[in-house]
This record gives sequence, structure tokens and C-alpha cells, in this order.
Amino acid sequence: MAVSVMRKKWLLSLLGTVLVSGTALGATIPTSGLQDVVNYTTADTVVAGSPLAERGVPKQLLEAYLPASTAKTSVTNSSNSWYRQQALKVALPMTDVTQYKQIPAFDGFPKEIPSFAKDVQVFYVPQFGKAGGEAQVAFKGTANELALYRAEAMKLAIMQTNLADSRSVYVKMEPNSDMQYAYSLRELLPDYRFNISKELSNLGPWRDFWSDSIDANEQTLQVQPTTQLFDETTNKELQQSLLGYYSYTYTSQPLGDAYEYYIFNVGTTFDHPYVTGAAFAKTGTEVIYFYRQL
Repeated sequence: MAVSVMRKKWLLSLLGTVLVSGTALGATIPTSGLQDVVNYTTADTVVAGSPLAERGVPKQLLEAYLPASTAKTSVTNSSNSWYRQQALKVALPMTDVTQYKQIPAFDGFPKEIPSFAKDVQVFYVPQFGKAGGEAQVAFKGTANELALYRAEAMKLAIMQTNLADSRSVYVKMEPNSDMQYAYSLRELLPDYRFNISKELSNLGPWRDFWSDSIDANEQTLQVQPTTQLFDETTNKELQQSLLGYYSYTYTSQPLGDAYEYYIFNVGTTFDHPYVTGAAFAKTGTEVIYFYRQL
């Protein structure tokens, strides 16, 4: 998924606020009997505009409305904050490793980044209006260093899968749903990771979101007249005062089939399904914790 597409989706959906909370239960259903209880929508009947991931033959069912046996965290965010401030945080995601604790305590996420971690990447966009939220924390280490993290993921997981198999896992979002339409787990899982650069995003083009919150008598805005960008010093000062973190530019990279997915929780709120989990590289030397809400 291209970064520009994701950012466009978020920015076109700045229409309101919601509170995110939910829990999940995983249930294994015999393949032979699932078709009798799941009236799923097949790929050839999905109308234009529906999720693009190809759906598979149903083999397992996840129920998103019952409590999981291991995942207990209540998922919340600060979407009820001031509209323009929140819109600015969607436009400039939190990609500052030093501010990792600003990411909510999603199910299964580590409490802190371990000291051995290398190539650490963090990314967080809060849910806002009709746009889903997203968070990732990724780091590398030796197979021995990450062994305890994999063991903990296995203990928390309600399901272990991969991108190919997740096409045949369907998510039931409401207890009384007749499953006329159901997301496959493949449509919820992120199949990409974020790579954060060392280049700061610039607040200049986004001044309409916050300009009336700045006291011009106290803040000197050294604007470059041709580009409307702030100089580095002013940009850093404004990011700290308006965002509380530094927002760096980023790209996305496909994960492919080199990762195993451990699903901690699935849920839904206000028709926004979400998933939390961890993707471990099959080499055992990298982990990507993720939260994704459509």
C-alpha cells in the first residue's frame, strides 16, 4: 500500500470523533461444517469499492464481540481532542522513537523498546472520524534476543497465521450477524511495514490546521517565501509545541510471505474493525507489532 494512498484516506476522512474499545475471541471450526453457519461473501460477488484482498474458502471463524482469553487491554485513543489538533496529528504521524510511550497500550505491544533493539521504527496515527487508526513498532535483534518476545506472542495469540492462510479466516463482528458480509482476516492484516527516514516533515504546508492557535507576538515564524516551508529551527520548535513529538517522513515496504502473524485481538467499534498482533520474520531476527483499524 502506497504511503500517499494511506495518507489520502486519512485526510479525506476528518469528519468527527469516536472512542475505540473492544475485545475478541478466537474459535476453531471444522472445515466441513463452517459453510453451514457462515454465509460469507465470495470474491466474485464483492461489489466495486469493497476491500480488494481476494477472499478464500472459509476454514476458521473469529468472533470479534466476545472477550479473548488472554488479551485484556481496552483500546482507546484521544480522538475526542480538539478537531484541528487531531487533524494535524493525522497529517503528521508520530514517528519519533523517543516518544514511543505516546502510542496507546495496544494488546501485546511491548511496554518499552528493549535495550538490544536495532533498526527501531515507530509509527502511530490515531483513529479520527471515518478514518481508521494505525500503529507499528518494529525492531531487530538476534534470534536468541527475540526468543522471549516470540514466546510471549505465542502465549497471547488467539491465532497464528500467515498472509496466505489468513484469506480463509472470517471475522464475525456482531453476535446476531447472519454473515451476509464478513471481512476476511487478510483484509485487516497489514502486509507492509513503515520505514522512517531521518528527514523531518515540515509544518509549513499545514498552517491552516493550527495558525489561529499560534500567538504571532510570541512565535516568530521564519517562513521561506517561495516554498512556504519553515526553517529547521522553527519547524522543530513548532512540532514540539503543537505535536509533542518529531514527525519524520516515511515510506512503506511490503512484507510478503517472510513473516508469521500472531493475532492478539480482533474487534469492532462503530463499524470500524481492527486487529492487533505481531509479525515475526521467519529468520527470528525481526518483529513488527501492529494495530490496524479500517
